[in-house]
Amino acid sequence: GFSMGGYGAVHLGFKYPDVFGVISNLAGAVIDVEFFATYQNGKILNHVFNGDREAFDRNHTIHLAAEHADQIRDRTMIRIIVGDKDIGRGTLKANQKLHAHLQELGIEHTFHVVPGVSHNYRALYNNMSTDQAFEYFADAFRRATPE
Repeated sequence: GFSMGGYGAVHLGFKYPDVFGVISNLAGAVIDVEFFATYQNGKILNHVFNGDREAFDRNHTIHLAAEHADQIRDRTMIRIIVGDKDIGRGTLKANQKLHAHLQELGIEHTFHVVPGVSHNYRALYNNMSTDQAFEYFADAFRRATPE
């Protein structure tokens, strides 16, 4: 998923690791509560979490990764890709933080920063290498296919 879709992919994949074995996060909005409390006057925080910052934090990808690390580790394929110019909403910094957190937890994943790209899905895909764009999913299918 891209942006909020990336957040959703990571959120669901980390919350339900027994259901999802592959996560693709393209510039996911894995941003902290302060952004969502102010973005569009708190519309997302209020609509999704009823304005409850603690509920947001409990469901944030950082918390869910730690809570389910043992179920995610060595089971879930995780890919994080973000542009190096994706700084307007803090997406680059947030994905770098997620990357560092997964490293600390010993959760294998791939992390790519695409040069010259801001928060733009088309530009992100157009500037990704072939292995970043398609080989990831080919590998996921190979792993899922019984021999």
